[in-house]
Amino acid sequence: SNTGLKVVIAAMRSLLRHFSAPLFLAVLLSATAAGVWHLALSQFDYIETKWEWQPFEAPSVAESIVQRAFNSTFARLSRSCGKNQNIKACCQNASKSGDPWWFQSMMRHMSLYGLGGWQSAPNVSSTGDPIKLCAIEKIGTKQWKRLFCILQNRTPRGLTCRPNEEVSQDAYQFVFLRDPLERFLSAFIDKCIVHAGEKHCEPVHSFLQEMDKKSLFKAYVMASPLKWNSHFFPQGLYCDGLFRHLNSFAFVGRMGPTFYQDLERLGNQFGEKLAKGLEQVFFVSQKINGSNRGIESSASSHVKEYYTPATVRQVLEYTAIDYKLLDLPIPMWAEQMLSDDSIHVYI
Repeated sequence: SNTGLKVVIAAMRSLLRHFSAPLFLAVLLSATAAGVWHLALSQFDYIETKWEWQPFEAPSVAESIVQRAFNSTFARLSRSCGKNQNIKACCQNASKSGDPWWFQSMMRHMSLYGLGGWQSAPNVSSTGDPIKLCAIEKIGTKQWKRLFCILQNRTPRGLTCRPNEEVSQDAYQFVFLRDPLERFLSAFIDKCIVHAGEKHCEPVHSFLQEMDKKSLFKAYVMASPLKWNSHFFPQGLYCDGLFRHLNSFAFVGRMGPTFYQDLERLGNQFGEKLAKGLEQVFFVSQKINGSNRGIESSASSHVKEYYTPATVRQVLEYTAIDYKLLDLPIPMWAEQMLSDDSIHVYI
């Protein structure tokens, strides 16, 4: 109102008579700032009342390890590698001097040899369209090969049947993923202990002496980048760079506690022919209510026998791209192991 404005002007004139201009200006600015702050607080109270205050959650130790490793290695690959580029060509230019040595070694191997993975079968889906699987080592590859032989009407005989790997561009794509820490250990147990003679576990000189499980595993984890093996590569690098086009897949399952439920969903989604094949290979109906996580190994029950905080950190770095770009959660046992180790260090 005009009366209120006159009162304010009179008060300002009174202040000018008693204070110098600079001091008056400082008082005026302080009052204005206080008013703005009061207004902001009142708005904050309103927001807090309406939406409730959400406290900031700092990343866990494991999440920090993954983020740092990803930022210094795989982030460059994901930024520079377009969806239509060949993954081998992308990896050729992905590393540079000063990168972690294991990443330089991994990119060099990828640029020379790459990684395969595709399996396909025609006229399988309920619509009559072909399907193709991104088959990743240590995620049931033997069983998936047998399944695709059946879908192609070829009789599998042990492991000798190799299905046609010709990939149709218009096929429905699906993939099963696995926790990277568990998968790495599964590959170690299978290739370095159970089937050590198959020469998948190199450099072999690391295993010429007697060691306990944790020391043996640590020796391999630290030495494996000297000669990378496909069973230990990140899942995101399979199938011409899975990290680039996972969101275009028609189905993404997990080899974990819901493995057989996911197999059932897969069969329901793509039709009777695939459902029957899944039953024949994986015995879905018999195992869907059990606790079996998959066929290949029981690595999930052995993680604490082999892993230490040091090896958890290292394998998290090797597989950071899986945790960041394939949306795989870090398992609670690993979070706890690293958290307990940090508490021990700082006490």
